[in-house]
Amino acid sequence: MVTTARDAISNLLKKETTPGIFLILAAALALTIGTLAFDDPEHAKAVRIGVLSASTLSAIAGYLVLRYVTGIRIANAGESHAAA
Repeated sequence: MVTTARDAISNLLKKETTPGIFLILAAALALTIGTLAFDDPEHAKAVRIGVLSASTLSAIAGYLVLRYVTGIRIANAGESHAAA
């Protein structure tokens, strides 16, 4: 079976890994811009540490928020089915 690039991208975007892909792209873009903005190696090192730590913290916060919101929806759905 031959898949086109459009099909491959469409299948990739339907999967649960999509947020991870966007996180990687955003971090890579931030690292690239930070590296181009500073010529001094010390500043470039600080940019790398900042981008990687901010990306990690935002990924953890996003996971926790999504888990919390999903848990509320599941609990509310269970209560509405029990009442019916």
